[in-house]
Formats: sequence, structure tokens, C-alpha cells
Amino acid sequence: MPKRARIFARVFLRCLLLLVLLAGISAGILLWYFRPATEPDVDVVYSQRNGVDLSYRKVSPTGSPNGAAILLMVSGSWKSGPDKFDSWMAAPFIRRGYTVFAISHLSQPKALIGEIADDIGKAVRHIRYHADEYGIDRDRFGVSGGSSGGHLSLMLATR
Repeated sequence: MPKRARIFARVFLRCLLLLVLLAGISAGILLWYFRPATEPDVDVVYSQRNGVDLSYRKVSPTGSPNGAAILLMVSGSWKSGPDKFDSWMAAPFIRRGYTVFAISHLSQPKALIGEIADDIGKAVRHIRYHADEYGIDRDRFGVSGGSSGGHLSLMLATR
């Protein structure tokens, strides 16, 4: 093998090794960031509509939570369910010490939008009622959501 080809092969292999190393480090950082340390998730049934349990999932950070809560509306295209939430979706909040409540509702067309908004209100009242038990301040709630969850967040915030 000519000298130039050997030099090129060494440089190429070093660059390839560096890329693999950087990809591994990046993947590790992303996994660490999007999987914050949490207490075991707690699923709570807060009400029923049309014979179906309505629930929220409480996700608390380990260590010392800050006492504030984020109500995360799990809803897209007015479809919802406890299985549509994973803790990585709330990782930035959990890392800052917030307790996150991922609120699910009965999907459309089984419930109208007004009924869904009422059910979300029931979830908030349930969470406020149990605030001492959850270790949160009932006056320090934030609300978030995307798509129809964002619409529900706005409807909740303007009530």
C-alpha cells in the first residue's frame, strides 16, 4: 500500500472513531437529560365520564421538589389517554423541581369539547384538594399543552 493511502486510511479511521465517540457522548447526554430522576409515577382516577375512568399521572422529581406544579394537558386532535404521556415530555419541568400532573380526558367524539373542559376543571380541583398530600402549593400551578392540549390550557387559564 502506498504511503499516501496509509496516511489517508489512518486519518479516515481517526475521524470515524471521533465521530462514533461524539455520537455516543451525545446519545448519553440526551438520555440523561430526557430521563430525569423521578419518584415512581402515580396514576390517579379523578372522575368518570360515560362509564370511563378519567385519570392523571403524577410525576415528582427525586430530591427536593420546589412545591410548584405543572398541569400538562395530554391531548392532540382532542384525543387523549394515559398511555400517550411519557416522562421525557416533561423533563425540563421535572429537572427544575416541578411536580408534573399529566391530565388525560375522554377523547372526542365520546365527549364534547365543553365536557372535556369541564373534566379538566375537575382534575384541577382534585389536585388542589390533595395538594398537601402531594407536597405542592395549591396556589403555584402552571399549565401547559400542545395542540388541543394548548387549547385546553388556555380555556383553563382564562376561567
